[in-house]
Amino acid sequence: MLRGTEWLPLSTPGSSVQMFQLMTDLFSTFCRITLVKSHRLVGPSGMCALIVFAIALTGCGGSKPTSGVKGKVTYKGEAVADATVQIQSPATGTAGTAKTNAAGAYTIETPVPPGKYVVTVAPFEVPPPAPAPPNYKPADNPKIPKKYRIPTTSGLTFEAKAGANEFNIPMVD
Repeated sequence: MLRGTEWLPLSTPGSSVQMFQLMTDLFSTFCRITLVKSHRLVGPSGMCALIVFAIALTGCGGSKPTSGVKGKVTYKGEAVADATVQIQSPATGTAGTAKTNAAGAYTIETPVPPGKYVVTVAPFEVPPPAPAPPNYKPADNPKIPKKYRIPTTSGLTFEAKAGANEFNIPMVD
């Protein structure tokens, strides 16, 4: 959307406010042009109707709250380093991923909307160059049981709330 010479992205936080400001500016300009051309004022009831119409055009949305997620991954009580933790919403497909450090701690930096997520833990791996060499072997980590690597078998679910969240993952055989 263009306002003057400045583009306003409509997907950023606060865009409803920017849209409202733009609608107010357009309405104000329209009223000034109308007043100059017709030499008459819009009555109070007409003004209220136009303001309600402008607000309806901007919507009531706004940005949804987001969540950050952090935690620790362990296997039989020991920290699991170099693992990839992924959360994914079955409803929306929204996902977040993080790598564990030497202490097994992870932080998903990508904000995700509140809701239910399926969690997987897999060995961290840097993708091989394309095409993969014939002797390529995917990374493995014996501290990550195979069932935790697949969303349908991990058995791990997480409910994200608005704000900061902690989800520790104690894995067992």
